[in-house]
Amino acid sequence: TRTRPDNITEPGFIKIHTDKYLGGGLVDSNAIKVLEVKAGVSAG
Repeated sequence: TRTRPDNITEPGFIKIHTDKYLGGGLVDSNAIKVLEVKAGVSAG
């Protein structure tokens, strides 16, 4: 369930999951943007 959460869950959940997984403050804004784009494309 933790292998590919970005393709299974919704964009909103991805944000939360990634935030927790990466530690929150140690996440690069670029990485978050990429995840958001991926999530948007996957969901849309």
